[in-house]
Amino acid sequence: MLFRVIEVRLHPDRAPDFKRRVEFTDSARILIEAGEELLEMDAEDVRTTHVCGILARLDRHPLYHTEFLRQYRELSGCPGMVLKANIQPEIDRLIAYLPDKPYSFSSDPQGVHGRLLEFLQLRKHDPDSQRLFALLASLFVRLDRYDRYDEIVERTRGLGAYAREALREIVANDEVFDDDERTVIRETAQRLLAEMKDVRSG
Repeated sequence: MLFRVIEVRLHPDRAPDFKRRVEFTDSARILIEAGEELLEMDAEDVRTTHVCGILARLDRHPLYHTEFLRQYRELSGCPGMVLKANIQPEIDRLIAYLPDKPYSFSSDPQGVHGRLLEFLQLRKHDPDSQRLFALLASLFVRLDRYDRYDEIVERTRGLGAYAREALREIVANDEVFDDDERTVIRETAQRLLAEMKDVRSG
């Protein structure tokens, strides 16, 4: 019965040594101590698991990718553990390409304004959401009146698969983009999608 408890409570790497320790002893005191140690391990494991679970859920806290991750790694014994990809530095880098009041640099100012608001709200509530990349792509490609449009289109291209949904939305939207005023946006979206298809099939 004690062996079964050992198998349940200990990591597979530790169980064989603990079994041998119990099997070859003729001391009741050692058996009692072994049983107490198993119970202590269980309580400690439960506490550690509980704390790690709490740390893993604090992904909206500013210390999530630094102090909380360090504590999680120490408690879990997994020094290389990554709880959730930290995309915030990359988002910060990409945001720097947006001009002030970006809607004033687009032939689709309402589209830019709406997506900018969605981006800011999502970033506040879920700063590591992959959708932030898609929203940035949607913003970049709409800045057709920006004097650095070619450069910002390159940033859209660099977003790859994250940009695909935003580009398809533009190409499919005849109501907004089927006119001469917004031709540049739609043609750019079409070109980028065609390039992505070529890359994928190449």
